[in-house]
Amino acid sequence: MHKINWNIPSAGIGYYCHKLHQNNGYISEAITALIFYGFHQLGLRRIAIICDDDNVKSAYIAEKLGFMLESKAKGLIPKPSTDELRVSRCYVMFNTNGLEKHKVEWQTDFIFIFIKHKLSKINKLCKQTSIDC
Repeated sequence: MHKINWNIPSAGIGYYCHKLHQNNGYISEAITALIFYGFHQLGLRRIAIICDDDNVKSAYIAEKLGFMLESKAKGLIPKPSTDELRVSRCYVMFNTNGLEKHKVEWQTDFIFIFIKHKLSKINKLCKQTSIDC
């Protein structure tokens, strides 16, 4: 989850899956957990996925999970290997769009443990460097 905007509140979801692990449902399950967490724990009202217009698999995942195509635009994200501006798709979901049918049961404890672990590391780093966190 990235680009969190607390004024709206909204966030984006980005993902990558190595070719050896594609088509196993890992990305769909992870995104589902993030959707549930974002809407029910963080209080988000909008979640977006931006993918290259040629990335058929990412577009399929967004559509399968209930995201709606909001726009196509050039220049939202650059092509990773060059600075070429690409045409991208922006998919969005609001807290009522198909969320319950994709609910994941394991995510809450897992995400809280993960966040607690990351916060613990950040707090230790802050203490070591005398930064006020």
